[in-house]
Amino acid sequence: MRKFLSLLGKGVLALLAIAIIAAAFIQFGPAPTYEEVPIPDLEVEVSPEAIERGLTLVTNNCQNCHRGDESTSLAGRYFDDRQAQKDLGEFYTANITQHPNSAMAGYTDGELYRLLRTGIKRNNEMAIMVMPTWALASEQDIHDIIAFLRSNHPMVAPDPTEHPSHNPSFLAKMLGRVLVKPAPYAETYPERPPLSDSIAYGKYQIDNVNLCFFCHSANIQTVNQLVPDQSPGYLGGGFVYKHLDYDIEVPGLIPTADNNMGKWTIEEFVDALKYGQRPDLPAYKQPMHPYNLLDTAEVRAIHHYLSSLASN
Repeated sequence: MRKFLSLLGKGVLALLAIAIIAAAFIQFGPAPTYEEVPIPDLEVEVSPEAIERGLTLVTNNCQNCHRGDESTSLAGRYFDDRQAQKDLGEFYTANITQHPNSAMAGYTDGELYRLLRTGIKRNNEMAIMVMPTWALASEQDIHDIIAFLRSNHPMVAPDPTEHPSHNPSFLAKMLGRVLVKPAPYAETYPERPPLSDSIAYGKYQIDNVNLCFFCHSANIQTVNQLVPDQSPGYLGGGFVYKHLDYDIEVPGLIPTADNNMGKWTIEEFVDALKYGQRPDLPAYKQPMHPYNLLDTAEVRAIHHYLSSLASN
């Protein structure tokens, strides 16, 4: 019996030692890098048309997190999700203006492409996990985002704002080692559907570029970014966003008799999404924002897609 207890004690000590070594490696070791993920040889055409399309994409997807305090410059700010701040360690969103000291400085078009598609930064490390990837967007849409970031638009004009470096929590480091991995490149990427196919176009807006399913499904941590409509509780709402100043339960987008989507007319939905004007309700609270650069026909297509889900 004594021999058994001695062996058991030694086994427990060995496991404890392994756990301590593993924890020390996670805490003090270098972050994982992904040099093996290729950077495409890419030079994006910065045309007026591409910049205009990119403005809509960046305004819809990037501005809300990367805008500066009290400005529209994409100079970054303290991230306003207190749950993420608690779990991942305090952090600021990046300055992505064209200032020589910004987080964008030195990126080639190919490196920006890899970042947007896979989440891998120029230093081959993963971006912080609240940063989404556009793994399902068309090649044209990704090129248009890059074109806008290369443009002379005031939103990306050089801004010297600097932020403290992120000091990731132990949880963030552990997740970065065992769970969070780059999104894979696809062999081919979808084309943006024609607006005449309104249901397909609306689905593309929600799943492929504007990523509405992230917040509007059951849990932002369990969404399936490669097959969005297989996310648990897809577009059914219920996720609670913990803003720095308040909690807000994100509503479902599939029309039912009990939610706004089921009660509003399509015209009221257009006013709500484009302008933030909701019948008998106050203005949106962050993180929701108006999508005022979407064309009315595009918003109607989104409604058509959401309505099609109610009949499934």
